[in-house]
Amino acid sequence: MNFSFINRKKVTKLTNTHPSKQVIPSPERRKFVKTMGLGVLAANPIVKTLGSLTESSFEIKHSDKYLAVLRDDIKLWEINPHYFGHNTRIEVEKESAQIRINARNLQIVQTHLQFDLHVVLYRKNTSWLMRFTIPQFRIDKTVPFMDWLNGYTGVDAPVTLNTKLLSLNTTDNVTLSGTFDCSITRDWEMRFIKRNAVKSTINEQIYYADKLIITPDQDVFSNLVSQNLKTGARIILSGSDNWHHLLSQLEFNKASLGLLTDDKFSVNISVGTTDTETVFKTLWISKTQGNLRVKSLHTAENQLNFSNYFYLSDYSQQEMPTFFLSAKMPEEEQWLNNSIGTFALSTIVRIS
Repeated sequence: MNFSFINRKKVTKLTNTHPSKQVIPSPERRKFVKTMGLGVLAANPIVKTLGSLTESSFEIKHSDKYLAVLRDDIKLWEINPHYFGHNTRIEVEKESAQIRINARNLQIVQTHLQFDLHVVLYRKNTSWLMRFTIPQFRIDKTVPFMDWLNGYTGVDAPVTLNTKLLSLNTTDNVTLSGTFDCSITRDWEMRFIKRNAVKSTINEQIYYADKLIITPDQDVFSNLVSQNLKTGARIILSGSDNWHHLLSQLEFNKASLGLLTDDKFSVNISVGTTDTETVFKTLWISKTQGNLRVKSLHTAENQLNFSNYFYLSDYSQQEMPTFFLSAKMPEEEQWLNNSIGTFALSTIVRIS
């Protein structure tokens, strides 16, 4: 099978790594992600800068499509057209006592979630406050701006939605329906929490989750691709009673394999584009110290147990997804029976 953007060697390294030594995004990659937005400013000749405010608390740089808020030359918040789409329109107005930011036509990459954002920054006594408004979500909250900018607090509000968030193909999708406890951080991590209000249809099976997170942070997935990610969003689904049935319901391209597990895990959906403009749409699960059982559908005897595993469904190039599984056996010895004999399998090499 062809997985055009997955580096199989890196996936194998991930599943063979001890849990305490799991791969994390490198400092260089994090630094690149943090600063790449400023390249949009440098490449755009029509950039307006509000400059340093008299209080020297922060600086706002913007064009008609991009905005960044900096402190001590460190970017802490941005509205980036790579993430929100090139229909993004931004206006910034500075008045004597306040700053108004209007961002329209925001649509998170490869999703159906669209909204406008209106922000008013103003001083009260010695502190900056932020009025944060998203009309489509009916969010209208005021929070201490510096606390929000430093990541100490989010914008929390009830949000009522009845919308399809994401389509993987014509049948597989994720929808939000109900009144959610919503939280939005400076890093654009958006949380929606409500019991069984997140509905996912995957491989003609329906699953319900209690919590959905949308984030630009791709976690370990960013280390497993063979190309650099230009932009993308990760949707995290968790808190469901029946997600562990997901793997057992999958059809591995008519392969005679069945997967069984009682593990609790989050389901990740990563969507976006690489720096070569390759579109990716993937559903993936990464689990360490779990218990995945793989068996033949033709015989009841053969079953192998795996402790670490990485599973991926690739929806990028075709209507029907292709599947990829990398797994590591535990140290305990296992026995495999087939037509030619009985074999002991172990990851431990014994030297006598």
